[in-house]
Amino acid sequence: MKHDTKRTEVFVGLFLLFGMVLLGGLILRFSSIREGFRDRDRFTVLFSDASGLSTGAPVRLGGTTIGRVEQTPRLNSSGKVGVAITVYRDEENRIPRGSRFAVAKEGLLGDSYIAITRPEEITDGFYEPGEVLMGSMTTGLDTLQETAGKISAEVEGLVMELRAGVKAFEAAVVRIDSEVLTPENTGNVKTSLASLNSALKKVDEQVLSEENTTAVKETLASLRSTSDALAAQVQKLDPLLAKGDKAMTSFGEAADTFKRSGTAFTKAAEKAGRTFGQTTDGEGLLAALLSDAQLRDDFKSLVANLRSRGVIFYKDQAPAADGGATPKRTPFQAPRPPGR
Repeated sequence: MKHDTKRTEVFVGLFLLFGMVLLGGLILRFSSIREGFRDRDRFTVLFSDASGLSTGAPVRLGGTTIGRVEQTPRLNSSGKVGVAITVYRDEENRIPRGSRFAVAKEGLLGDSYIAITRPEEITDGFYEPGEVLMGSMTTGLDTLQETAGKISAEVEGLVMELRAGVKAFEAAVVRIDSEVLTPENTGNVKTSLASLNSALKKVDEQVLSEENTTAVKETLASLRSTSDALAAQVQKLDPLLAKGDKAMTSFGEAADTFKRSGTAFTKAAEKAGRTFGQTTDGEGLLAALLSDAQLRDDFKSLVANLRSRGVIFYKDQAPAADGGATPKRTPFQAPRPPGR
């Protein structure tokens, strides 16, 4: 009997132990206790409106919870609401760049959470821990109601403006009916239309008559023939114009040649002037003959002796003009340079 009691106690103890282990597993599975032992990365998301978010609100990427809101949202100096979040450090939980962050609600009256929507293509890599992320407009029923209210107010304003426009149009129609469409104005319009019809009829009968139309056709034909003749004469003038162009080209070449000849003549005149200056102002024989009267007389005597006696019988004595003796002249001696 005692043995059976002990055996029963053992089975009861094993049952209780199994139940406690099962209860602990369920607690760990469905509670957030184990999340405290996972590594996390911290980010800051800025929203214009973070209504409904509180500490511990889930952060979901594609509907899967990947983190939590770490602190209560706070308004910063730039007017944005900063929300500090933590994301579990797993490869599948990395947030691609270009993702959209929004505050959403679960159902109509559910708690708020941060919904992250991935871009269609991941081209710029992933966000690094510690970065500040920009959130988008809040989504949910409250946002829809607020947007609907704004749209309703705008529609109401448009309706009021439309009513005012319709009233102004009605007033304009009444004024036109009472001031413009009077019997007197209507009669004036009828009279004007009748006058216009009469004028058009006169134009059709007198101006656009068959005789005038024929005359216009003949004038146009004559103008066309004159134009053709003028074109033919212009074609005949083309060779003459071409010859004139050639003549102008030849004249230009002749002018260039004349210009070059004038330049050459100017240079020759300048050279002759320099030569004449050297002749009159230089130290040569010609300059001495032009400036020394005695040297000219001696040169004339030399030429006269050579003509009368020749080179072999030359004497330094001028021949007598009437058979008399001519006094002997001292021959010209060039001055010796100093030092000799």
